Amino acid sequence: FNANSSLPNRKQNKILEALKSVEREKTAEVAVIKKDGKDVIVVLKGSDFINTKRGKDDIVPPDYEANLENVAGSRDFYTTPRYLESSKIIEKAIAEAKRTDSRVSVVGYSLGGRIGLSLASHYNSVPFYIYEPVVPINGEMDRVFSNLKHANVKIFRVDNSSISQNLAHYQKKHKLKYSTIPQRRFSSHSVLNFMN
Repeated sequence: FNANSSLPNRKQNKILEALKSVEREKTAEVAVIKKDGKDVIVVLKGSDFINTKRGKDDIVPPDYEANLENVAGSRDFYTTPRYLESSKIIEKAIAEAKRTDSRVSVVGYSLGGRIGLSLASHYNSVPFYIYEPVVPINGEMDRVFSNLKHANVKIFRVDNSSISQNLAHYQKKHKLKYSTIPQRRFSSHSVLNFMN
């Protein structure tokens, strides 16, 4: 993806279409498997504060908790229902791809993008496309970026976004590469900024 171009390549267009379709669905699922011919795209959704159901013992909704754990730099982030379910769905997609001799790609947006950053280091052969990840400055996030050295990950952000602005903090230390696009007529954190 060329940050100066308004058109993503064909593969990234399919990835973005899968992301767009899942983000528009009103479902409580945090990760969804989409088919692209015989290939598989795993979509890790952004935070959903409306459709996410609170368990009877939950003080706050699960997506609030996951965001708080992330920003705080807590390792408890990896025990949140959203993180665990996302990991399970990726494993399922990889098993399906092995059975059908197909390929898997993962796309994550916002909180789903943050989860994707962590999971990308576990699946080096799987391409991860990360859009507008929630990136705090803390020791845990530093560890995540240090683990991405061999991962197949592409990160995209919008230039005015406060959600992903901390990517710049990690850029030098970890030789992090990401593409920045100009904000369009949408909120700086909207995934629609990446769509044609």
